[in-house]
Amino acid sequence: MSTLLFCLALAFAQPVTDTASPSTPLSHPVLKPGTTLDEVEAFVLRRVPALTLPASSRDWQRDTKRLRKRMLDEIVFRGVPGEWRSGDVRVEWADTIDSGHGYRIRKLRYEALPSLWIPALLYEPAESAARMPGILNVNGHVGPPGKSIEYEQIRCINLAKRGVLALHPEWLKFGELESDEWRHNDSAYLDLCGVSGVSVFYLAMKRGLDVLAGHPNIDMERIGMTGLSGGGWQTILLSSLDTRITLCAPNAGYIGMGVRVHNPGDIGDLEQIPPAMMTVADYTHLTAMLAPRPALLIYNAQDDCCFQSARAWPSVYDPIVPFYRLCNAAAAFQSHNNEEPGTHNYDLDNRLAFYRFVSAQWGLGWTDEELPFEGEICTKDELKAGIPSSNATFISLAKEAMARLPEQVPGSAKKRRRLLADLTGWRAETLTASESNPTAIPPLSAHSTILKTEDWSIPVLVLEKASSDTKGTTLLIADEGKVSLESEAKELVVEGWRVVLMDPLYVGECTVAPRKPAQFAMLINTTGATLLGEQASQVSSALFWIRGQFGAGPIHLRARGRVCGLAALVAGALAPDAMDELHVESGLSSLKDVLGEGIHYDDSPSLFCFGLLGLFDIADLRSLSPAFRGD
Repeated sequence: MSTLLFCLALAFAQPVTDTASPSTPLSHPVLKPGTTLDEVEAFVLRRVPALTLPASSRDWQRDTKRLRKRMLDEIVFRGVPGEWRSGDVRVEWADTIDSGHGYRIRKLRYEALPSLWIPALLYEPAESAARMPGILNVNGHVGPPGKSIEYEQIRCINLAKRGVLALHPEWLKFGELESDEWRHNDSAYLDLCGVSGVSVFYLAMKRGLDVLAGHPNIDMERIGMTGLSGGGWQTILLSSLDTRITLCAPNAGYIGMGVRVHNPGDIGDLEQIPPAMMTVADYTHLTAMLAPRPALLIYNAQDDCCFQSARAWPSVYDPIVPFYRLCNAAAAFQSHNNEEPGTHNYDLDNRLAFYRFVSAQWGLGWTDEELPFEGEICTKDELKAGIPSSNATFISLAKEAMARLPEQVPGSAKKRRRLLADLTGWRAETLTASESNPTAIPPLSAHSTILKTEDWSIPVLVLEKASSDTKGTTLLIADEGKVSLESEAKELVVEGWRVVLMDPLYVGECTVAPRKPAQFAMLINTTGATLLGEQASQVSSALFWIRGQFGAGPIHLRARGRVCGLAALVAGALAPDAMDELHVESGLSSLKDVLGEGIHYDDSPSLFCFGLLGLFDIADLRSLSPAFRGD
């Protein structure tokens, strides 16, 4: 063994393995515990849009119209094919259940978008009036029962007995739509294609509203919407953006983004935190957009799921009261705090609060008691409406979209790089080294450094011979973190290279533990930034820092893994002057592999950058990276 190899062996204190032992320089954390989590929280909080009370009701109605259009155009229907939105809703009616108690249940299915049929139930009063109120009832995460869940049946039965048309559609992933191909975060496959995943959720409920509004006996001045949990989220989204809904009562379905940052249980699924939403509005804005229409916000004091009352009121109720006052509609905006049972529920107390609110706002004079329903609850099979065997799913929709992607982008490399930078939010930043901890082990020199940007602290470890010229500098990154790069780092130092090991955002010690990475990725992406763009920006900025810190000599970038490989390719495409050679090991051969290999958003959220596959696949990124030398 040479002197250098012997000293390296001492420095790393163990034979070459895939993971460094606790005694090696690679394994010692550079950052204080919790640094990245704190920085992600701060990153998001700085970008939460403020809600500002306008000077007049007229000003707010003008602002509301603008916000509504932007939310639909820039967020909900971003990249959505025109045929998804066009035309009248198609409805197929099935059999009818005659309850014998003053109402009937009509089974139906409607087409939310081409090839996607939503089964539904219409609870219809037996005695029709010329103009009847209607309520769109929507579900949350209720599991296999779906629309047959008892508390939903009870509410719909009561509404029908009181002369209200009650439409209850199935929600994606539950009941008749139960399928692994409807996992909510798998809407990210569509996002990757540049087709808004939240649009599928929106159209599923919007087309249900079309069905209800198309009933020959509907009173268009009295159409309401309500639901618990995911149903509460559906209620605030559709009610804020579709003014055909004249009254709504979301139950424990949402809260402002600023609260979610510190309460992971409130973050929810991807549809609730869609990409770039905060560039237009927060849920505070959506709630204010209801004014002056009647709205009852229901929350639960000891909610064991999410959105407890004590967190919800300061977020989405108290700040909205002045907007209703501005519109001279203070009595139309109310809240209900459920204390019995106080958990995540739409049980009797919450239902009674809803009935009272509807009755008062629409002048119906209803009794304060719930009408009897014993013996009228149907089984799941009895309420089955039926769907086609070829019904669309997130997977089938994504496969169809991917088949024609990426689009051919004419123009120069400069233009394509500009498009890529816009998609990812990439930017080159000047880094400062905030601290350095040298470790001299002759002839090996090792020192750790924290590179700082405006938003991030990046841990770096530099390894080189203590006193001799180097061939140049190699930056190493890997999905398993810098601690996994011991073997490669040793070999390169022996060969005469200076080695810089770095953990980009979400890699190695730069995690958001103990939080769920996917949920905090949603928060980053909803600000208008992208996790991939932040990673690639860090990598390219580190390369420029290396150039300035160590002067002449070639700079190589070696990346291992899908996540770091993609970040390296984006950095190589957008900062071609930052490196002389780029190698990627064990990376993706195509972005379509995320679907083909069953990679989910929860596993690797940075791979699902909105719209990336719409214009660029791996081969395109390689072609834009003159330093790329292969795998």
